[in-house]
Amino acid sequence: MASHLVLVFGRPVPGREAEWNEWYEQHLKDVAALPGVVRTRRFGHVARSADQPSPPSAYLAAYEFEGEPAEFDAACAKAAQAGKLTVSTAHAPGSVVWWFEEA
Repeated sequence: MASHLVLVFGRPVPGREAEWNEWYEQHLKDVAALPGVVRTRRFGHVARSADQPSPPSAYLAAYEFEGEPAEFDAACAKAAQAGKLTVSTAHAPGSVVWWFEEA
């Protein structure tokens, strides 16, 4: 069974960061409850030097799961249809999502 990591660079709607952060903490718990999910975590960017390139966003969510990406997508869709996985209106459009498979 393949191990995957999904990295999501997201950001809040301006002026709604506190609301977004609160939603994201619950969102990580909701995703962690899905079948195959091993771990969910969230990070904030720390600039180490002025010449360091900026990431796509100051926030990163990491979702580690076992199985195939289609299985993860199906579990997310099923949870969303059941109202168990939501997207906050404080979540700004334009998230950058990167998928990785264990090498």
